[in-house]
Amino acid sequence: MPGIFAWKSRIDGLFGRWHWLPDHPADRVAQKIGQWLPEHLPQRLRDFHDRFEHHLLLKMAGSGIEEAQSLLANLLADAGQGEWFACTREEGEKAFLHRFVAGGAAIRFKAVHGDEVEGVISLDFAFASQRTRLGRTLAP
Repeated sequence: MPGIFAWKSRIDGLFGRWHWLPDHPADRVAQKIGQWLPEHLPQRLRDFHDRFEHHLLLKMAGSGIEEAQSLLANLLADAGQGEWFACTREEGEKAFLHRFVAGGAAIRFKAVHGDEVEGVISLDFAFASQRTRLGRTLAP
């Protein structure tokens, strides 16, 4: 990633000298190239995306896996809406990579469409690896 960002900075710096070119040429080229590339998400993740507007990605380990599965099954059954599934290793890796891509996409959208939007902020939340329920820490 650092190499990619260094390349992007060099391209933007080089072409930024020519004021007749649009701003952020590296972002604009990346956007066009991205439209030609094949979809990187597995089909099951794309299907889930088509059915639900919001997603929560949980990365669990050890006994936390069974606890999370039980909690999700109970919460979603009580709510009567929503679904969940445990990803395969490949799906999980691609889903978390996509999380970073989505964060960068908001910033790139602002760079490419700066005259159409006033501002964009990309947020990514991560929680400490403590086991908590209703504000109370559980013993390991």
